[in-house]
Amino acid sequence: ALVGMPIAVLSTATIGKILDGGASVCRAAGIPIAGGHTIDSVEPIYGLVALGLVHPKLVKRNAQTAEEAIARIEKEMAGIEAKMSEPTFYGSADEKKFLEKYKLAKKQLDDAYEVWEQANEEVELVGA
Repeated sequence: ALVGMPIAVLSTATIGKILDGGASVCRAAGIPIAGGHTIDSVEPIYGLVALGLVHPKLVKRNAQTAEEAIARIEKEMAGIEAKMSEPTFYGSADEKKFLEKYKLAKKQLDDAYEVWEQANEEVELVGA
């Protein structure tokens, strides 16, 4: 664990509650907290790390470009739209499930476009 707390601002009781919260979640998951570092800091900092071994083919990564994220979501939406265009779709048992998946995918796509546009604006600001 890494803990940095403003000890002049937060009481030891408050800091204890923060640490107890993390410890209780770890306990419930069967994860030991094996130690860590504490420092006095201007703002609260609290972090845990998980260590273990995973087969390289089973590693899930969040590192994808905005273009890849958009392409993935668009592909998923195309599949949902194809299902929705079937003549027997509306009124079927799948209707509600697929409409909810579509709404979620649409929101993810909108969010991805927003992140992509913000990143492009930032690149333009720095002159890259």
